[in-house]
Amino acid sequence: MHIKSIKEIPVDDRPREKMANKGATALTDAELVAILLRTGTAEKSALDIASEMTADGGLYKRLASVTRLNELTNIKGLGQAKAATVLAAL
Repeated sequence: MHIKSIKEIPVDDRPREKMANKGATALTDAELVAILLRTGTAEKSALDIASEMTADGGLYKRLASVTRLNELTNIKGLGQAKAATVLAAL
């Protein structure tokens, strides 16, 4: 999925709104991480970045082994502040 803005997604399907209406268990791993990221970049939405982060096995397989910020900051659109947020949440 490649979208420039979460605003391009129908309101009921946006991660925060979906969580509010259906609960956290209704969200994909990428949607959960997108909520942590809050914003994307001019080229990628938070959901695009989160999808890249959780590719190849999902949230726990890909991210659970991350222990250092630089393991996340190599993803375009993910700086130290957002990487710290995700790492702290894990």
